[in-house]
Amino acid sequence: MEKCSYGNYMFCPDGEHELDPCLYKEVMKLKNVTIQILKCERCGHVTIGWIRQPDTEEIEDDED
Repeated sequence: MEKCSYGNYMFCPDGEHELDPCLYKEVMKLKNVTIQILKCERCGHVTIGWIRQPDTEEIEDDED
């Protein structure tokens, strides 16, 4: 399966940041994790990663 796209088009509503065409649905919610903001040293692309900690717990829907 390929990532969603707008075909040959790119939308930047604020003139700088590209709008992601994906429609995301939450599949899991966790607490007590380490979040990483990662940036490519060559092109500048930014992505987010995370790492479990010993005390990581899944949050149930009724704990919001």
